[in-house]
Amino acid sequence: MRNKTYKFFTFLLVSVFSLSFLVSSVNATAVAGEDSVYDDFEEILLKPDPDAYWWVLNWGDDQRFEDYCSDAGCVLEGQDQGVDYADFVLYPDETPGYYTNVEMAELPTGYGYGEEGLWEPTFGHPVILEARVRWQGGYTQDGSGAIGTTGIWLWNSPADLPNNTFHPTVSMGFSLNDDDTVFAKGLAAGVFRQTLPVGIRKPLFNVDVNDWVDLKMKWQRNLLGTQTVHFWINDCYIGSEWLQIPIAQALSLELWNDNQVYKLLGTEYLSPEVEQHFQIDYINIYNL
Repeated sequence: MRNKTYKFFTFLLVSVFSLSFLVSSVNATAVAGEDSVYDDFEEILLKPDPDAYWWVLNWGDDQRFEDYCSDAGCVLEGQDQGVDYADFVLYPDETPGYYTNVEMAELPTGYGYGEEGLWEPTFGHPVILEARVRWQGGYTQDGSGAIGTTGIWLWNSPADLPNNTFHPTVSMGFSLNDDDTVFAKGLAAGVFRQTLPVGIRKPLFNVDVNDWVDLKMKWQRNLLGTQTVHFWINDCYIGSEWLQIPIAQALSLELWNDNQVYKLLGTEYLSPEVEQHFQIDYINIYNL
């Protein structure tokens, strides 16, 4: 596993007070270790800042911006009742019809295809992904009423701008998609290969997406090389996918909010009627 350091803290622990100070400092700051990444989004930095872990990207009007905002979207820092969060905002677009996306990614989407991701399971060492998220603005409590797709997943970063190609997608994780999307409508978990779903899992209970929602995924591999992916929402198990053909590559994290609507006859790019907010309190990913 690639060694990566986002912020490193060293304290001489000479008392209970200094130990508690260390814990509170780590919990308040994004930290990347050899086999783990934790971020509570107290501060969002842009590349090429040496302390920036994520690529913060915005897409709009056929342009790609390595910046907090484009013409119709922003990645912002937010706070609510003492909770820091990353706020992925789509605005009503004055020039609709173009692809709009606000995202944070471990690899630079558009120029990351072919780069090695950071996450893959080995026998006895699964990949665990945990996050707390919510949806505000145009989203009703059941997740309907908004346009586009949002989510957190591991993927192969398939966009390849130098070759003007979007390669087949390999991905797994959680998304909330609008009612007109062909696959995985509403809040769902799933695994995709060659851009098609291997399996989709949806909660069989009501989830208020305007409130904070806890997500958990476990991607593991057994001694024979067989892989399974397990999903939980609000600590309730919602199902697993058994991968008859294992995913034979390491994947990277992608957090996004876009305006795409996938239909049988193609993809449409819509403008939201009101601001749409996808907010992430924290994300935690690690190899056990």
